[in-house]
Amino acid sequence: MISKGLGIEFNTQVMRFLFVGITSTLVYLTVTNSMMFYRLLPTIPASILGYLLGISVSYYGQKNFTFNCSENKNQFIVRFIALSIFGIVANSTIIHLLINYIDINKYISTFFSAATVAIINYFILKMWVFK
Repeated sequence: MISKGLGIEFNTQVMRFLFVGITSTLVYLTVTNSMMFYRLLPTIPASILGYLLGISVSYYGQKNFTFNCSENKNQFIVRFIALSIFGIVANSTIIHLLINYIDINKYISTFFSAATVAIINYFILKMWVFK
């Protein structure tokens, strides 16, 4: 089974990650796409604003609900900030490439980028941030 080969089991932790991830992704997509739709911000700045708001939901949800880290270690927040910086850069890069080089619609690009970064984030959160 592919999931077992990657060390993934669809257990409670994965389901909680998906719940928090979907919630924070909905915050990201709602903010980003609203800013673009109402022409309040261009695509990349709108994406960065949405990402920043989404990560606040993600940090508290993943720390307290998904990974049950009751400790308040500074390393968690420092690692999470490092992951978030990586995520913003990866997210913006993916959107830029999809829009400018592959000619994919900006709204579809934000969905694709969010899904890609979410998959990467799960592994980094599990193996490094909240370990």
